Amino acid sequence: MIYSALWWPIELKEELASLGFNDSKALTEEQRENLLSIIDSLRGKLVFYQIKELTAEYISTSMNNNKNHINLNEISHQSAL
Repeated sequence: MIYSALWWPIELKEELASLGFNDSKALTEEQRENLLSIIDSLRGKLVFYQIKELTAEYISTSMNNNKNHINLNEISHQSAL
């Protein structure tokens, strides 16, 4: 499971929005790759991003832990914070 966030200065809202950023599930793989290239070229200058990957092992261990049993919704919520 992958979580990511991207943010930029409000002054760039229109310019960057016109590049086609959208829900990644609605984009083709090629569109995502092109947008990632744009993000990488601007990283630290105009845009900032963070990516968090939850491995299957982490999810399984978290859900099956007898002491701190949590469900997938809680794991998802905690990861998005």
